[in-house]
Amino acid sequence: MLAQYEPFWYEWIFYRFNELNADEIVLITSIYKKKVIGQRVSTINEPLQSRLTPELLDKLKKTDHEYRLWASNRFIFSLLRLTDSKNVQEFIAMPFHLWSIPDNLKTILLKFECMNLSHFFYQYDEKRLAEEPFFTHVLEYQKESNKKRKAEYYMTNN
Repeated sequence: MLAQYEPFWYEWIFYRFNELNADEIVLITSIYKKKVIGQRVSTINEPLQSRLTPELLDKLKKTDHEYRLWASNRFIFSLLRLTDSKNVQEFIAMPFHLWSIPDNLKTILLKFECMNLSHFFYQYDEKRLAEEPFFTHVLEYQKESNKKRKAEYYMTNN
């Protein structure tokens, strides 16, 4: 359950309806920060993991639907931010494989079985994206997008 929050964690903690208190946010953030590359969240850092109380896990389960809708909306807006405001209609009609994004992100978008953003918006809204298997694709896209942003950050700051 905790792993699904990781791609959007640093945005989710500022969302006013996440229902987490400061101690819970610090605990989960610590788990993510101590995560070893390539290791699943559920298998790491046993002392920290043991502090995930049943109450905290219940709170995450209770807000799961809200999180999925929120994350799906963030995903939709991230796609819209890729457009040039002067050519919105052209961008929405452009096939995903022609977008100026890394191939791995294009591959994930194609998992939605849509040719372009126009078709995507016809097929999906945040409610449908919050369902499986679509939500898995949303998380996958965000994880890969986060990796790209981190790489760009390190390139410009080192």
